[in-house]
Parts: sequence; structure tokens; C-alpha cells
Amino acid sequence: MRLEPTNRVFQTIANCLNYTATNLDVFFKILKTLSPYIFLFLFLKSILINYNFHYVGLLISLFYFYLTSCIIITWHRVVINGADNFIAMHPLKPKINEITFIVMEVLILLGSLAIALLPLWLAAITGQHTLVILFFITIPLALYISWKLIFYFPAKATNNTMTLKQSYNLTKGYTFNMFVVIFTTGIIASLLVKQIYLILATIIEAGISILGESQPEFVYIIFEVLINMPLFLFIYPIIAIFNVTLLSNYYQHALQNKPITQD
Repeated sequence: MRLEPTNRVFQTIANCLNYTATNLDVFFKILKTLSPYIFLFLFLKSILINYNFHYVGLLISLFYFYLTSCIIITWHRVVINGADNFIAMHPLKPKINEITFIVMEVLILLGSLAIALLPLWLAAITGQHTLVILFFITIPLALYISWKLIFYFPAKATNNTMTLKQSYNLTKGYTFNMFVVIFTTGIIASLLVKQIYLILATIIEAGISILGESQPEFVYIIFEVLINMPLFLFIYPIIAIFNVTLLSNYYQHALQNKPITQD
């Protein structure tokens, strides 16, 4: 089953929600392959944080970023090529286009952060703290540039050729709708995650009070892993594939309605 692309905001949200819900069985098959690595990440993260290796724990989080990228790349293929005609990314055997996808993902993210935080650096260098007002320019500029380059990713995930310049041109007429849709659903998802986190935090506090302080360290580590599983194994990946569905929707709509200009 392939997604039929739409453009209007609420129609697109409904369309992508329906597609994601209909293909949850495909999502769980993908997740089944990656779940051992996610469990490994959770154990390593919990061990490092419990032994106060917080900075190393942050580095381990990059492993989860990589696993999430595997899900994102695979889901682009599900949406664009069809749920019965996709090849999942193997986390231990990444292909060239998959590596390129992740490298560009990191570079554009770092570039956007550099542009957004430019006033902070200028204020620190010059001592002119009033320069932070430039945040009102640099943050929208960073968002705008990153959104204009975003069609590069569904193209690269499906091993199609698209330059950043072509993505910039192809997103014309779609940037605002994409921003509204993903920003709106992002706020809703953030509120949902916050509520789930509060519930899990309450369970953690109750569990610790029941277990007491006399338990071996590994008991707390296992307990923390089990508590974090719903977020890292299900909630975050589902939010990711829904956003990918939205992006792939607009990418396909643009391809159907606009020619790709040559560099």
C-alpha cells in the first residue's frame, strides 16, 4: 500500500495518520529487527548514568540517534515505494546512500544550530549583549534553510538523485504547509510525551520507594530500563515515522506537480 499524497493541512494530517495507523504492523516488523539494539542502548545508558558517567551517556545517545535514523530511512521507503515493496536498512550493514543520508542529517542539523546560535557567539565575542536580539532573525532563518533542504532526505533514502539546490527549488509552495503541519503535530506529540514521562517518573519514584535503598545496583538499572522502554522503544519511533510520513507525503506531491529543475 502506497500513500496517496495530499497538500491541504488538515487533509494531510488525517491522511498521514490513517496511513501510519494502517501500516503499524509493518512498523512493528521493522522495530522487531532493531529492538535488540534499542535494548542494548537502554542498558548502556542506564549503567553509565547510574555510575555517574553522564558525558559518556550522552555519547551513547548518538547510538540511539543512529537507530532512529535507520527507522526514518526505512519508513521513507515504506511510504514512497509501498509497504509491500521496501528494503529495510540494516544497522550493521549500511549502504552508501544510507550513510550519506545520516551524514547530511548531522551536517544540516549542526549548520542550522550554528546559524541560530550566531547572536550568542557574537555577543560573547564582542561583549555587546544586545546582539541576542538577532535571535529573532537567525532562528527563523535557520528553520527556513533547513526546511528548504528537507526534500533531499526522502530522495536519498529511496536512492534517488536530488541535490540540495534541487530540494530548495522543489520545496517552493510547500514550505509553509509542511511547517504548519509538522509544527502542529510536534506540539501535540510533545504534550503527549510530557504526560507519559510524568506517569513514568511517578512509577519510578514509587518503585524506588518500594525497593528501598538496600537493593543491588543492577536491580535499579533493570528497573530503569523497563520504565524507559515505552518511550524509547515505541513512543519516539512512532512519532518519528509519523513525521516521516508527513514529509514523504509532501515530497511525493511536489514530484507529481512540479518538475525538478537541473543544476
